[in-house]
Amino acid sequence: MNDDHYDAASGLNTDHADSYLMIKLPADGKYFVHIGDTRRQAGKEYAYRLRISHPQPDFELRLIPSRIVMPSKGSASVTVFAIRRDGFAGPIALSFKDLPEGLESAGATLAANQEAVGLALKNSLTELEELVNVTVVGTAKTGDREIVRQAVPAEDRMQAFLWRHFLPADTLPVLVFDSSYQPPAERVRPPIRDEDRPKDVQRTLTKASVTGRLNEIERLYQEWFLTDEFTNREIAGIEARVIQ
Repeated sequence: MNDDHYDAASGLNTDHADSYLMIKLPADGKYFVHIGDTRRQAGKEYAYRLRISHPQPDFELRLIPSRIVMPSKGSASVTVFAIRRDGFAGPIALSFKDLPEGLESAGATLAANQEAVGLALKNSLTELEELVNVTVVGTAKTGDREIVRQAVPAEDRMQAFLWRHFLPADTLPVLVFDSSYQPPAERVRPPIRDEDRPKDVQRTLTKASVTGRLNEIERLYQEWFLTDEFTNREIAGIEARVIQ
């Protein structure tokens, strides 16, 4: 007996309630299958599709998240989940297919019975001017048959603190951004005046210790939370205490 076999590939269908059983019959003979609706609903508008067969080992792949963002000459990783069907438990070799120049990956392997594995991608680029869509495929063998399945990009969501849903996406875009890029300042501060600089203060701060504070002041200034006078006075006070 089975009620509501969990299927992570059901996507947006949050009411999936298909049953599934795989059993080894003890002998030849007559067997009976009974199907019932647990909500006691029936009629012409309700239909059931039943498959009875020998196991058909197979798998599907879901890839989380559905986009890859990397800094210049950096790397990123995604997680590939295997949804195994009809008792398939073998290893699955994963690889990116036909990567464009500047992108490379060593691939990964989902070991036997393993549910998920990380798959890394790195680049040798400064940036990509446009998004590039890539593809991940998984290859496995069951008996003499080779199975090749494309990983479906998805987002991982959970329903009611219980079922995990992989919400599918159409593409797997890759973006490489220039990590040294700084957007132009919208505001330009006037020079710090001598009267803004405190006199006879003790220098107890290191440059490393004040970097974060100076960046925060600059960010607030660019967002128009601080005036010119206040910003210059704060920066001058910090710089006056930095050890030369």
